[in-house]
Amino acid sequence: MQPTPSLESYKKHFPDTDFTYLEHHYPRISQTRNYILKGLHKDPLDVIDIGAHWLHQTLFYALDGHNVTAADLPIALSEPYVQDVAKKNQIEVHTYNDLSQISAFDGLKTDSYDLILFTEIIEHITFNPVDMWKGMYRILKPGGKIIVTTPNYYYIGQVVKRMMRTLKRLGGAI
Repeated sequence: MQPTPSLESYKKHFPDTDFTYLEHHYPRISQTRNYILKGLHKDPLDVIDIGAHWLHQTLFYALDGHNVTAADLPIALSEPYVQDVAKKNQIEVHTYNDLSQISAFDGLKTDSYDLILFTEIIEHITFNPVDMWKGMYRILKPGGKIIVTTPNYYYIGQVVKRMMRTLKRLGGAI
């Protein structure tokens, strides 16, 4: 694992992106990467980042020398600056139209990834995920890991935001 780059040096890898989002989430993304890679000793890993979007997280693993695939909806991964970052950093791109379908991972070989990143996505799942999990397990190598994270519901900033929404009669959450 490479040393964690500073936010300013990391931002230079992106010709265009949502820099406000990156600045806000950079600490979480870098801490998650450090935690995950601390426990994995194979180098390089075959990694797929499902829900890669702007490649903010994906790029960390590519810069560490891992074989990385970014997976997301075509609208996210077809952005020219995303394509540019992927090409410059040898990140493979896989698009799916419907993550609820087992066919979402068609075109990816069985037993091909040591690490599946499914971070900050599960809270958006509004369908029965059985076929999605079947597809993910099909592409996971024996002994591989699936990392699932979700936003910290109890983070004080989120608690205050929910309280303000409730006081304004907007409901407790979006």
